[in-house]
Amino acid sequence: MPGDVLGSDIGTIYYIRSDTAFNIARARGLVEVFRMRVAGRRPYLKPFREVVGESSLAEACYLGVQSVVTEEIVGSLGRAREFSRNFLPVGSKTMQRERWRQSYTWLLCGDVRPPIQVCRAGGGYYVVNGHDRVSAARYLNVKTMLAHVSDIDITKVSGAGGESA
Repeated sequence: MPGDVLGSDIGTIYYIRSDTAFNIARARGLVEVFRMRVAGRRPYLKPFREVVGESSLAEACYLGVQSVVTEEIVGSLGRAREFSRNFLPVGSKTMQRERWRQSYTWLLCGDVRPPIQVCRAGGGYYVVNGHDRVSAARYLNVKTMLAHVSDIDITKVSGAGGESA
């Protein structure tokens, strides 16, 4: 088993089931992307640069480790197009599949992992590190996650900003 995901027989069972769960999550994500495109709406996670727009960023303020509501995590600093707007995986890369499966298994086994890293800006949270953990958590209806949170104050320069969808 890759990456010491399993420590028990139940962990092995969850890991085996994670392949089917990933396939279901990815299929749902692809359907969601298609529906959003047909409706003329943003199909993927909100990219951080969309929120920043033509803003000048003030200093980031580290707020420490906090419990973050998973539904308030709306975007990404670098992997926005790998997930639907509801954080379902849409990529087919082997590495993403494996990270997602490990995250799914860890969550079901109650294995404590390092907190994800997010920045708070423009009324939402944007993932810096932990995309697959967030995706698996939302798939499993986990309501909150521990996260290293940095607050970024956005000052608009010319009234420009991102699309609100």
